[in-house]
Amino acid sequence: MKNKLSIFLITIITLTGCTILEVATDVTWEAAKLTGRAVKGAVHIAQGKQTIRLKRVGNSFLTDSVINRKRHATLLIDTGASNVMLSKSTALKLGYNLNKADRIQAKLADGKVVPGRVIILKELKVGGATATNIPAIVLEQTSGGNYDGLLGMSFLNKFIFQIDATKGELILQKR
Repeated sequence: MKNKLSIFLITIITLTGCTILEVATDVTWEAAKLTGRAVKGAVHIAQGKQTIRLKRVGNSFLTDSVINRKRHATLLIDTGASNVMLSKSTALKLGYNLNKADRIQAKLADGKVVPGRVIILKELKVGGATATNIPAIVLEQTSGGNYDGLLGMSFLNKFIFQIDATKGELILQKR
């Protein structure tokens, strides 16, 4: 039986230590179709605007996060990533059963196709900003970076956001 999930094109490009993950299809919509349940999320932000201090690594920025109210994770901020991406080890530590998660085929920049899974994060908190029901992709392949995944647009699009590279800050405001 053909996989009921559309094939996602995922391109990983390494530029000066920065991994960019691009998913050609909207995973939020795909996750809703696959799971049969809505993935509508909520957003909460303390004081209307949050400024989160970032850690610079080369030309990239890392931020601390809390996933599902139980696991701290370091995420690389990647505005070129359509979705949040987590390492397999992080997803397993969070208790996700990846054998039950919907499968995808991910095509890397070098043409290699690798397996991946789509999961929904119940809650993702960065600083004082929280969003719920965030689609995330888990790839079998490791990123090779010293971080647990990517903070992509499936989280960032929930907010009006700005990255101040000079100050090393992520500014999030409620939409």
